[in-house]
Amino acid sequence: MRISDASSQQQVTLFTLQARDRFAAQQAKIASGKHQIRRSEDPRQAAAASQAATALETLERRRELLDTASYSQTQTEASLTSILDTVQRLRELVVSANDGTKSTADRQSMAEEVDSLLESLVALGNRQVDGNYLFAGESGQQPIQVTRTGDRLTAATVSNSVVTAVRLEEGIRLPLGAVAGGDGGVFANAGTDYDLLNRTIVLRDRLAAGELPTEDDLTYLDQGLHETTGAVVMSGIDKQRLESIGSQLSSLELGERTRLEGLTSLDMSTAVIELNRLQVTYQASLQMAANVQRLSMVQFI
Repeated sequence: MRISDASSQQQVTLFTLQARDRFAAQQAKIASGKHQIRRSEDPRQAAAASQAATALETLERRRELLDTASYSQTQTEASLTSILDTVQRLRELVVSANDGTKSTADRQSMAEEVDSLLESLVALGNRQVDGNYLFAGESGQQPIQVTRTGDRLTAATVSNSVVTAVRLEEGIRLPLGAVAGGDGGVFANAGTDYDLLNRTIVLRDRLAAGELPTEDDLTYLDQGLHETTGAVVMSGIDKQRLESIGSQLSSLELGERTRLEGLTSLDMSTAVIELNRLQVTYQASLQMAANVQRLSMVQFI
């Protein structure tokens, strides 16, 4: 009889401990707000949640690359717009110098503004963002090298390059930005005699000597406007492509985040109901254990 009593006590004790553990586990779930705590609770759901989390991390890395590319593209577009404005101002000066009302002194004064605009063009062409030259292309090197006599810029060498192919994800690279020199270069084009900076040096020196600008001066500036406008248009197209990719990426991120939350987030109302049920079971098991203990003591007496 005592063996039977001992066995009953062990069974009740085991049941009580199990009820306590289930109650504590449910409390932990509610505290964490997660659908599951351990992989052993639901291996399939845990695997699906892990898969969704990995997919979301991959998308977030793609987002970082896209944000970096978008920022660089925005800066490139702003610089191209400034270059376009500068070339437009140079053209206005050439037209003004030839309007028949300007004196030698006037043209010499214009030469000083042309020199200032020339320096601005070089600065824009060598602009860096986060340590990278905007117009270096794949070469990554400083795109414009200059020669000076005293503080006067006397020659400029523009490196040829190709547009950078930016990595947006594994195996996918997208050509973005513009180059200072090379095919479609903003300052020099390897396929033509277009050379914006050195021709501007010639214009400056001509005006400094009090001479009138020539038809060739106007022609190269028109070509400069053409090349720069084309680069601005391409930059706008690149921006639209990045925005489109960003929109698609946002949809994918939202989908994976929603899936992950659905797999891991806890239905709080259902969880509280289950907690109450487990609490009642636990309290009942404690009461049962106490009754068995009293019965055993009576039988012993």
